[in-house]
Amino acid sequence: MEKKFFTSQNLTDIPWLRHGFFTRNGGFSNGVFKSLNCSYGSSDNKQNVLRNRNLILKYFKIQNSSLYIPNQVHGTKVEIITSRNCDTNISADALITNKKEIVLGILTADCAPLLIVDKNKKIIANIHCGWKGTLNGIIENTINKLVDMGSKKEDLISAIGPCISSSSYEVKNDFIEKFKKNEKNFKDYFIFKNKKSTFFNLPLYIKEKLLNNRLRNISVLNIDTYSNEKNFFSYRRSAHKKESDYGRQLTILSIIN
Repeated sequence: MEKKFFTSQNLTDIPWLRHGFFTRNGGFSNGVFKSLNCSYGSSDNKQNVLRNRNLILKYFKIQNSSLYIPNQVHGTKVEIITSRNCDTNISADALITNKKEIVLGILTADCAPLLIVDKNKKIIANIHCGWKGTLNGIIENTINKLVDMGSKKEDLISAIGPCISSSSYEVKNDFIEKFKKNEKNFKDYFIFKNKKSTFFNLPLYIKEKLLNNRLRNISVLNIDTYSNEKNFFSYRRSAHKKESDYGRQLTILSIIN
């Protein structure tokens, strides 16, 4: 079944919030980008990408807001968007705001979009969580910024969106070695099927990071982007199929009133 977007149950009842984990469906792009590709970093027609982004804003009736999507570099930098007039040329992997009429966007194609919301203080964060950024501290950096802005960790609500699942994420020994150096419980995040086949559980790793930072209200959508080709772009699937490029889906988060 094709869907335009998914939502997280623990965020849908917040009346001043809009969020959506958008899929690849319902847009204007063609070919490997069919159809709701939202990335200017792809070789897709830029006008189609713009139309796709505007379509998402229109769908949620937030087209009068400013959309911020950072240049994602798999790093640990967090940017706070303070007004609609901020520079849109941002290199970061997490965005935070406490202002209305600002839409925080994150692009993914196997990495996980992570939403964090302070329901009491009306502060929101949208985070790009690949293995590298998560390992190096993007989640901790974002939570620390939220605390600096007045949030209490016990008040934070989080949702881990569609991403590559452990059954689709086979890794090699050099990948595992990176976790050995930094995570004493690294084995918890891997499935060792045999000496030659090891799989990484990205959503579990992200959830554990949140739990270790005293966040308790956590939703995990558990939707695999790799195997669900009808609904999602996937970098890994594209590489396995030897396609020339791949699209990225957009996750948005916004304070509407």
